Amino acid sequence: MPQRIFSRLACPRASLAVLLVAALAAGAAGCPDEGPAQPSPAGASAAPTPTPAGGTAAAPEGETPLPRAIGAILGRLKLVKEEYQAAIRDGKVINATEYEEAEIFAEQAALRFRRIESAFEGEAAAIAEGVAKDLGLLMQRIAAKAPLSEIQTLVASLVQRIAALNPEEIPQEIEGTVEAVARADATIRAEVQAEGYRIGVFTDAPRTLWLRDENGHLKETPPPEGATHYLGVVVREPRTKRFLPATPVEVRLGKGKPQRLTWVWGDFQHYGGHLSFPEGPFELAVTVGPMAYDRHGDMLTQWTKPATVVFRGRREGAVVRFEGKPPAPAAADYHLGDDVLQALAEAREVTTAGPYRVGFIAERPEPVWLWKDGGPSLVAATEKDTHHLEIALMEQASNRMIPGAKVTLSLVPRSGGAPLGIPLHPLASAFYHYGATVAVPPGDYEVRAKIEPPPFATLGGPRFEGTHEAIFHWNRGEK
Repeated sequence: MPQRIFSRLACPRASLAVLLVAALAAGAAGCPDEGPAQPSPAGASAAPTPTPAGGTAAAPEGETPLPRAIGAILGRLKLVKEEYQAAIRDGKVINATEYEEAEIFAEQAALRFRRIESAFEGEAAAIAEGVAKDLGLLMQRIAAKAPLSEIQTLVASLVQRIAALNPEEIPQEIEGTVEAVARADATIRAEVQAEGYRIGVFTDAPRTLWLRDENGHLKETPPPEGATHYLGVVVREPRTKRFLPATPVEVRLGKGKPQRLTWVWGDFQHYGGHLSFPEGPFELAVTVGPMAYDRHGDMLTQWTKPATVVFRGRREGAVVRFEGKPPAPAAADYHLGDDVLQALAEAREVTTAGPYRVGFIAERPEPVWLWKDGGPSLVAATEKDTHHLEIALMEQASNRMIPGAKVTLSLVPRSGGAPLGIPLHPLASAFYHYGATVAVPPGDYEVRAKIEPPPFATLGGPRFEGTHEAIFHWNRGEK
């Protein structure tokens, strides 16, 4: 077996990193009711691409280049697993919409793979033949309502083999997310897990923060007098290491007064503030949560209670040391950047607006839970609702997901008439996004996404200032 195929198959963590180079290209990915894949732009040419088997594999004339096509297939397989997990329990359908979407995404993956199967040669062709057969098997087992574990195993195997056929390396789309997690892991001095939270601490020299005032403007704020150190608390999901937004974090040094930390965006998302650590040993109590954030059903029971942990440490001049273990790895079945890749896979269109990269998603109606009075409150989908509309919001420079902003959609009929205004909720789910379930009449729309800044402070200078607008086109058909 050629080395390139072997290395990808032997390293499943690397294999999912190739998910979805295609997602940033218009037409390369979309929601379940999409049409056929769009050809490459006029005048674009794809040079023959080396295959793992040592031959060449160029997409047929007018077709999507091979790496992008593979990315789109992998994105759909990722969605199959997510939708099926929400749809089936004990061999019975508990969510008909999710089940139907799992079927559609599996069918799309199989169709797209058939288009590129002939591009592979040698040993890669043998792998491609097996993949094609198992994509057919996947559709059969979904139709038979097979156990979730069987579908997950089959999807994982398919993803691994298809990724091994991809001639491209890790896409830039997830580099910023992977780097942020790596920097957090390297900076954290001690980490514990409690009540569904991964809580890590670090210290640094006092530093300037840019804090938002009541008008939403960032104001340079120097460290207070008497502070010896900047304290950072990193709050993440235990399984995925995704950073948790909008989570109250309070610290108490010894028997002193509790201090509320500020939500901060920097090299990685955390909660920070300035403290005066005593010389010698100390105890630091950290209380986090609950996460005051709207959510989908898959996050309904997560981060609804607070957790308190105590870190012991010692200060010796400028150096603060904490007792404890370094960050543990993420779960073996999760790959850093999967959330970004899934967001791009679901987006009908992706564009930029100021400091943001923005994706527009239109799905079938679904309920959401809004965070009210200290807990989630159901907002059910009604019979009149036609769609759940979403915006995926990322930092343009790093492609990291941005939570907590204020996003409003305006659907402007191209044939004339009054626009439909839709305030979106910031939602926690498989990827952080903004969404609302609404009734949208059939028509051809210009979709305008108005983005107002998130509330967090920033390090290293002001970021995400002002209001920006992203514009999309959406032909909302009769379906």
